[in-house]
Amino acid sequence: MNIGHVREYLDNGRLMARKGWNGKGMYIEKVSFVAETDPLKFGHNRSPFTQMKTATGEFNVWTCSTADFYADDWVEVDKDGNILTYADGRTAVTGG
Repeated sequence: MNIGHVREYLDNGRLMARKGWNGKGMYIEKVSFVAETDPLKFGHNRSPFTQMKTATGEFNVWTCSTADFYADDWVEVDKDGNILTYADGRTAVTGG
């Protein structure tokens, strides 16, 4: 999968990671806000952003690096970092 696929997956609420990332359980996800009904009371509408769950379990705002942008080792993962869909579209075998 390339970064274009990643954007589509994120827009559909999925979690994504790179196989090349070293930390276990790391992933990125899109965070969206619902527009407030009273902008004078709540301030400006917020734009969506991407956050990363780090190997230590913390969440930080994530900005795509050049290496991530051109990578083709993106995979869909679950919240534990287990691969659900591989870069070539294969679905991971789960269960036991």
